Amino acid sequence: MLFFKKRILGIDFGSKFVKIIELEKSGRNLNLVNYSVTSILWEDSSSYPLGATQLFEENLASILKEGTKDFKTKDAIFVLPASFLFSTFFSLPNIPKKAIQETIEYESRKYIPFDSDDIEIQTKIFSLKNQYQPDKTRTAVFLVGIPNGLTEKLKTSAYISGLNYKKGEPEFFVYEPFFYGNSGVSVLVHMDLNYSLIYLFYNGQLVFGKKLKFRLYNLIDSISKLLDTTFVKAEEFLAEKKFNIPEENKDIKDAVSVHFGSVYNEIQEEINNIADKFGFKTDGIFVSGSPTEIPGFLEFFQNCCGKIKINALDPFSRLQNVPNNSNILNKSPIFGGAVGACMKYLK
Repeated sequence: MLFFKKRILGIDFGSKFVKIIELEKSGRNLNLVNYSVTSILWEDSSSYPLGATQLFEENLASILKEGTKDFKTKDAIFVLPASFLFSTFFSLPNIPKKAIQETIEYESRKYIPFDSDDIEIQTKIFSLKNQYQPDKTRTAVFLVGIPNGLTEKLKTSAYISGLNYKKGEPEFFVYEPFFYGNSGVSVLVHMDLNYSLIYLFYNGQLVFGKKLKFRLYNLIDSISKLLDTTFVKAEEFLAEKKFNIPEENKDIKDAVSVHFGSVYNEIQEEINNIADKFGFKTDGIFVSGSPTEIPGFLEFFQNCCGKIKINALDPFSRLQNVPNNSNILNKSPIFGGAVGACMKYLK
């Protein structure tokens, strides 16, 4: 029996790297075909080539050409970074289905600072029980706004680099496939160099997402000042020490503890807000992103979080043909967005 095969690229450009993954759907299997990590060049973290608006398309296209030079597939899904997006959450009375979309469009004008012609709205809609009146429900809406200008820039970059832009998937939505089939409440915290996100999933579906204040950049910048060295050298120091900072570097050890203590406090605050808002409770969280690829991070962060159980999200857990070598497995945490975007598309 012949199985239908379909391939797609997932492209996730973050604060420091462009992560590209190539997946193939064969029957019910999702196979890892190829992957690459291409650096977005900084001048000691002070120059971000994708930050220059007038050069965004050309710079990204150049990076994409380099990252896909060994790829045969040209169809691509782009992860739309949360830092470029607008998001909000609100609830509505339990209104008829036929009136929901019109009501959401009306309500969104209160939260999105753009004309409707300049932005695309995507939503996650679900029923939310009223904690004070258990027999009644409300319609809860998690709304994400995507500037059309961003989409056009990505389409241009794809065209210049020889790729076919198939779709843009908001970063808020790309981690949902990893929780398909799960029951109950799941919380994910994604940490990046310049921003972090917290997600809430219920019975395998995304119901809420929010940007956090924590930035890994701030920690590394503090280390660079304490060591009187460059940002890059400070990154290398943290990776080398694997969060096991010696006593002779007590000031750095304290700085690391303070920064991750603050992110724990922020996470705990959001979990409490989630419990108040949704009536959902959780005893554990998943974490993803660049810090999780540093050996020792999970144990260190677990100590910061006390009784809250910490688990690393493994984006390769549902894939076949993953090479059993340390190079790709150590980097797997940073591929979550790219893999999730492919999984949503191939579903």
